[in-house]
Amino acid sequence: MVKFFNEMGLDCHLPGGAFYVFPSIHKTGMTSEHFAEKLLLEERVAVVPGSVFGAGG
Repeated sequence: MVKFFNEMGLDCHLPGGAFYVFPSIHKTGMTSEHFAEKLLLEERVAVVPGSVFGAGG
């Protein structure tokens, strides 16, 4: 997953022992809520917006 996110231009670091990845969507110019909704509606992929994890999300 990390490799594919990076190839798409979304910066993503290799997680240190976790089973999830947390790509940066900063380059898209969208909020995490907008990105998550767009991904769901256009690609039928459900994700949790980073904003639910606090200010660092």
